[in-house]
Amino acid sequence: MPHFVSTDSVNFQQYQGLPDSLKFMSYGRVVDENGNPATAEYCGRRYQLIAKKECGKKGVLRFGQPLPRLESIAWDEATCIDELERGMRDDPRIDPILPQEPVDIRSPGITSLIAYEDSHVYSVDAAPQFVITEGIISDYPVTYRRLATLKVMEACKRLQLNQLVIPHSVIRTVRNRNLLIAERLPVHYSIATQEELFEAFEDSLTEAIRQLAVLVREIGLSLIHHRNVAVLKGSKDSHGMRKLALLDICGVSECPAKGFLGTRSTAGLIGLISLKQARMVRKIAGDTITDEQFDQAFEERGVELKMRKLLKAFHKTIEIYTGKEPLYVDITKLVLDPPLLPLATAVIDQVNQMIAQSEDVLPAIGKRRVWLKPEDPCFKRFFSPELQNQLGKVTEALIARGAFFAILEKNDRSILIQA
Repeated sequence: MPHFVSTDSVNFQQYQGLPDSLKFMSYGRVVDENGNPATAEYCGRRYQLIAKKECGKKGVLRFGQPLPRLESIAWDEATCIDELERGMRDDPRIDPILPQEPVDIRSPGITSLIAYEDSHVYSVDAAPQFVITEGIISDYPVTYRRLATLKVMEACKRLQLNQLVIPHSVIRTVRNRNLLIAERLPVHYSIATQEELFEAFEDSLTEAIRQLAVLVREIGLSLIHHRNVAVLKGSKDSHGMRKLALLDICGVSECPAKGFLGTRSTAGLIGLISLKQARMVRKIAGDTITDEQFDQAFEERGVELKMRKLLKAFHKTIEIYTGKEPLYVDITKLVLDPPLLPLATAVIDQVNQMIAQSEDVLPAIGKRRVWLKPEDPCFKRFFSPELQNQLGKVTEALIARGAFFAILEKNDRSILIQA
């Protein structure tokens, strides 16, 4: 008869009479405080039943981190700070890379990772193992990130959200400027790559998505997007589950709805999930959002998922495999006024150049996602007050001809196209 390891005072004697641990059909043999199977929608403490023969001689219960250790620590602010700064406080590699003046994100040796209006998130080529966050006008972006990160860490420890990974970080002051220096986790920072990974690893990410939904509901984690929630490389465990890295914790809100529904600039958790994960996320959100709000947000997500499916079919039709295949367009067949045909040639040349220069690690969709900007050097000879409008007409003509798939985003300064 196997003897099961318990992480608390919960009475699991009822399970000892079973012939083997395979009788537990709950996902990962996870139960709640009362020993009942914990469904995907259950948000309280979760425990995994495991036989000593499965653990080896030490009898350690493995479900992320050893749960007995998590139970024994009071995760107050001081403990969270110690954990957050572990390995970072005295790292001698940090001081030499700190910029003495506010950084110019376009400078040589600087790689922009995440773009915001109020802050820069970047790495220094000389030490790519670190990520630096710097406020553009004030230190406020660094301050609220620090406070939000401590709240998130405390909640993750208290609720045992062990599929969510927070990078260690420390604040350093340089000439009265606060900089946030974090370890760089093994993730792809490309939005297109993360979209592909969320789709490909849909089933193995379900537990991490569940935990992220719990975090949003419990503390109002906000500003959720593929820019700052990423699949952690090599994180698939023995139960087939993968972890999510919280790359840039920008804030928490008293209104959890923002984390679920998103904002004008962020997708929100609903904007990241699949159809199979929708019911779970809706149940966890509870009364923090209405059914109408959820339905509207997930309808928009459904349109995105449908467009991804259509895009992949489009690429298959025009024989796009690696993503670096160049465009070949007979501009004489474009429905455009003759004066715009030279501009169309310039657009095609610019897109082909950007495709050729795209990173090999990007999926085909990402390689063929290109920004067109009037200030690009290739458009210098066409400059006029109407150039942005003319670029719009050219891209629409190329979509109608089947060279481009769609315009993804458009503002008064640039156009993001999907080729």
